[in-house]
Amino acid sequence: MHRWREFLVGEIADKLKEQHNFFEEVNQTYNESHLKRIILRFEFIMNSYLRNFVRQSIEDWVAFIKSFTLPNYELGELWIRSTTPLLNITLDFKKPNEKKRPRRKAIDETLSPEEQEAERVARELEDEQYMFRLEYNPTP
Repeated sequence: MHRWREFLVGEIADKLKEQHNFFEEVNQTYNESHLKRIILRFEFIMNSYLRNFVRQSIEDWVAFIKSFTLPNYELGELWIRSTTPLLNITLDFKKPNEKKRPRRKAIDETLSPEEQEAERVARELEDEQYMFRLEYNPTP
């Protein structure tokens, strides 16, 4: 918005700088100048354009939302939920396939009993995480 305003101000200043003094210090002289009328007219035009843009944007948004409603005007309904969804999301998941799971080597018997138990606990935790894992495959 600021770039648009800066562009317009720059264009106006470039076009009118030869005939008008933009840096007039005397307020009375500025009020009587032709430049003030030009600037006021430009402000009115831009205000009108902006107002129409906002109105059209709101009307477009309301029309979009209304396209998903089926009101019965004879019953005085303004809005009712449409049978056509605005957004449809499908979420599928699949459990891991046991056949794809890599085989592990047996626990090394040369380890101490504490190390073997720690390995069993680690493997049980890994198995639990593997069984409850979900694979997400989004499709458009």
